[in-house]
Amino acid sequence: MKEGEATWKDAKGIRKFLAFPLTGTLIMVVIGCVLGGLSLSAIWGLFGAANQLLAGIALMAVAAWLGNIGKNNKMFFIPMIFMLIATLTSLIITIIKKVKLIAAASAAWGDWFQLILAAAMVVLAIILVIQGIQTFSAQIKNKKEQKAEA
Repeated sequence: MKEGEATWKDAKGIRKFLAFPLTGTLIMVVIGCVLGGLSLSAIWGLFGAANQLLAGIALMAVAAWLGNIGKNNKMFFIPMIFMLIATLTSLIITIIKKVKLIAAASAAWGDWFQLILAAAMVVLAIILVIQGIQTFSAQIKNKKEQKAEA
């Protein structure tokens, strides 16, 4: 919600449509039906990647929060970087494999689904990583300014 919006009814345009409770329900039902049509082996790798990606992003969020309140956050950087690099590498390998299958015209519809989902996760993760880097850079700059003033 944006400031000044108490409920979904206060939103405007596409935000109002997306915030409408029935819209979210329908989106989740469609996703559930699509996933229900896939075998477990078709989505297990992406489920694992999404789980590990969430762990890396959670480490980044905690590190950013600790940095914002002035606490030591350095212990989170190595596991965060490892989780993000390993997971993004796995997703990129998945994307390459799916593109090759599709190019060879031997892909099932589950391969298309995996390609789209993996690509979406990579794009969204990169956006969050860029925002995290900007946050950490701002924190370092603020610390340097505070030391210079003291």
